[in-house]
Amino acid sequence: MAQLRQEKVGGKAPGMQRKRHLLEGIMIDRHSFEDRKRDIENWLDRTESRVKRLPPVGQTLDVLEVQVKEQKVLQNELHQWKPAVESLSRLADKLASDNPHDDMSRLQDVADEVYQRYAELSSRLQARSKALQNALNSLQQLDKALDRFLAWLSEMESTFEMLDSEAEKYGPREDMQQVRGWPEQVRELQREIESQRDLHLTLNERSGQLLQSLESQDDALLLRRKLEEMNQRWNALRLRTVSLRNRLESNAEQWNQLLLSLRELTEWVIKKETELAAQPALGGDVTSILRQQDEHRAFRRQLDDKRPVIESSLLAGRQYVAKEPPLSDTSDSEAKDYETDSRGYRSAEEQAREITRSIRREVKKLSDKWTALLAHTDQRHKWMDDVLTKMQLLQRIMEEMNCRLQAAEATRAKWPPISDFVLDQMQQHLDEVLDFKERVMPLQQHLDKVNEAAARITGCNVLLSHGNLNRLEELNTRWRLLHLAIEDRRKRLQAAMKDQSSAQEFLKASVEEPWERAVSGNKVPYYINHLSETTHWDHPKMIDLMESLAEYNEVRYSAYRTAMKLRIVQKQLSLDLINLNNIINAFDQHGLRAQNDKLISITEMITCLSTIYEGVAGESASSVNKPLCIDLCLNWLLNLFDTSTRTGYIRILSFKVGIVLLCQGTLEDKFRYLFRLIADVNGCADERKLGLLLHDCVQIPRLLGEVAAFGGSNIEPSVRSCFEKGGNKKEIQVTNFITWLQQEPQSLVWLPVLHRLVAAENAKHQAKCNICKQYPIVGLRYRCLKCFNFDLCQSCFFSGRKARGHKLSHPMQEYCMTTTSGEDMRDFTRIVRNKFKSKRHFKKHHRMGYLPVQTVLEGDDLESPAPSPQHSVSSKEMHSRLELYANRLAEVELRTQSNSTPESSEDEHQLIAQYCQTLSGESVLPVPRSPAQIMAAIDADHREELETMIHELEEENR
Repeated sequence: MAQLRQEKVGGKAPGMQRKRHLLEGIMIDRHSFEDRKRDIENWLDRTESRVKRLPPVGQTLDVLEVQVKEQKVLQNELHQWKPAVESLSRLADKLASDNPHDDMSRLQDVADEVYQRYAELSSRLQARSKALQNALNSLQQLDKALDRFLAWLSEMESTFEMLDSEAEKYGPREDMQQVRGWPEQVRELQREIESQRDLHLTLNERSGQLLQSLESQDDALLLRRKLEEMNQRWNALRLRTVSLRNRLESNAEQWNQLLLSLRELTEWVIKKETELAAQPALGGDVTSILRQQDEHRAFRRQLDDKRPVIESSLLAGRQYVAKEPPLSDTSDSEAKDYETDSRGYRSAEEQAREITRSIRREVKKLSDKWTALLAHTDQRHKWMDDVLTKMQLLQRIMEEMNCRLQAAEATRAKWPPISDFVLDQMQQHLDEVLDFKERVMPLQQHLDKVNEAAARITGCNVLLSHGNLNRLEELNTRWRLLHLAIEDRRKRLQAAMKDQSSAQEFLKASVEEPWERAVSGNKVPYYINHLSETTHWDHPKMIDLMESLAEYNEVRYSAYRTAMKLRIVQKQLSLDLINLNNIINAFDQHGLRAQNDKLISITEMITCLSTIYEGVAGESASSVNKPLCIDLCLNWLLNLFDTSTRTGYIRILSFKVGIVLLCQGTLEDKFRYLFRLIADVNGCADERKLGLLLHDCVQIPRLLGEVAAFGGSNIEPSVRSCFEKGGNKKEIQVTNFITWLQQEPQSLVWLPVLHRLVAAENAKHQAKCNICKQYPIVGLRYRCLKCFNFDLCQSCFFSGRKARGHKLSHPMQEYCMTTTSGEDMRDFTRIVRNKFKSKRHFKKHHRMGYLPVQTVLEGDDLESPAPSPQHSVSSKEMHSRLELYANRLAEVELRTQSNSTPESSEDEHQLIAQYCQTLSGESVLPVPRSPAQIMAAIDADHREELETMIHELEEENR
């Protein structure tokens, strides 16, 4: 609506009606979206609260039926709200497509969040429905199985009642011929009972689990009574089976066999007690405890299998002892008399008393051992159940804690870097961090529950497994890291808000309207154009500077093209006004000495640059804008060494290299200081350190778009070339480094060219350009070493302009200072020499203007004002050249043998003498007295060279 009013005030009549209808429709849809969202969220809040209050799945039929009905009501309500949720999503998509702004895009996120809550609620209801149905089916099956088992017990009890009544008619010692078929019938019944043992164990276990989960005391009491009745009847049935079988199979020797059986059973019980004591301690996880429970159940099944035999033997022994008369008070003495007379004859009465005493003793011993074994077994079984319950609780709450931590960590991972924020956004993000902290604080209470559950298990003399210990430690560590991350982000946001509001204020003067200088979260400056409503990493002056460098792309030679661009940057940054020693002092003043491997921040760079420019501003306050120079220099360094991510940090070595290469100073002093940056205490540097230095150096031509001509961005061949010049040692010294650099290696050839350009800026040469006719030539002067009296200015040379009789392939001599007479004479002699040299000679003795590096370049070869191109020579032309060289050689021999010289003026003699005396680096020769003597001296010097050339041409012609 604000936009509609603005267009109305501005008088933008065309299309206003259509925009108004469109905006009104958007506002209606927006209000409709908010109303629907509010209704759906209210319903979701109510339903989620109801679901949270739902009781656990019941264990009785009536409770389950009530829960199933309530579940169906919730599911029906969930299906009724599904169209409303889907319509909210469609409305959000429509608003986002009609008005693609950030505000409308957030509506889609809100709709997605509502749909996610709806989907989670639906999933929880489906899981509960499935659990209710499973519990209902399990309960119905358990009731049916119990009823069938009780009916079978009743049938078996009736059968044994009939057998017992028949067996009472016969005594144990009477003739059993009349009931000969009964033992086999009893054995069949016993096998049938044993076949139902697994069913009994299953019913007993599942009924026990159901009993623990019942909340109603009446239901629990009813089920417990039913379970106790089933177990009593089952044990009684098994005992009656064994007892009846023993009665039917007894004979005259049954008591001796009973005594032997009691002793064997006692030994078996002692063995099982030993096995029980040798069972290992409980494992520290659910899997180990379940495995040990299975092993203990198997052990208990062995006891249950043996229980009827032991109890029937004990019963038979007690019955026998009960039928015998009690021992007298002198039983002990009688026992001693018996022991002393054990070797003699014993009567039948004595034997009967001895059997009675032995049976009584074995019955008591077996009864005590058996009772203790059963008690220990039950104790271990309860201990296992208790630890298993606690372990399952621990694993469940650990899993819940892990899920909550994952959700919180996922939210933390989505936090954008603080460096991406502007000052206006930081308060909002700080509020979000504080809100997130409030939402994750309940995790501390949940983690305390996890630790308490682990402590309860440890209190039961159970050591947690390595997996559980590691997971517990991991949860505690992840929570600590999450809490530390939240606190760290809060502190960093608060510090960034404080820093950005005060730091770098004086640099805002470096820009003018409509530009504004702003600072990101990591203190990296950026620039806002309020006119175009755009933001840029580069200063507006830096943008103009880089665009202005495009005019130098017409320069033919890349080394000069790069140097000329770099000279413009140097002047714009005013680094040409700063002496190298002042820069080094500023580095030391700010503690940057011997810290080259560390990082330097934006604030530290600004502080150091302020000190560097302080002296310049004092000397040339009217010509140097200190805030502008500092901001441009900072921009230049970040573009060189912090290009893609703008982290706000660069290496101190890179900071120093970027400034030293463009400051005021001699080339050798710069080379020595650069080597000092990478040298160790012994003044040596290895390949890695040299590679770091060269990598920083080649970033300058990379930024200017010229790196392909200087060997590319791969500095390994340059490092290898330097160490080859140093003798392939493991380390090089400063002399090796400077010697290599003085040969102008390909990767750094632009640096000496820059110094020559600076030195030639104010030089005036007393010569005229043969193409543009400039006189005097200002700047670099180029003299052809093949054509007589042919000079070019730097503009014509760089642009590759041609002249009649002169070719671009001719060798050239560059001068950055005014030439001396000695240099003129030297060039004259070189011109004369080149007149005698063929194109094939220049092809064979190709001289490059730099030290090449063997590497795969990323662009064209580096062009240099060097030798002429190579041409093939025909056989006929070869013969004519051989004849020409032979004639010249003969003329030279005649002239050297002649003592007469042509007459010439005295002035010419003095000029030639002056030329000869000023030849640099040569000893003073006798002054020739005529041009003929000059020619003779030149020919004498080149006689050997001519002979060598003739010999080579002859060899090639063959």
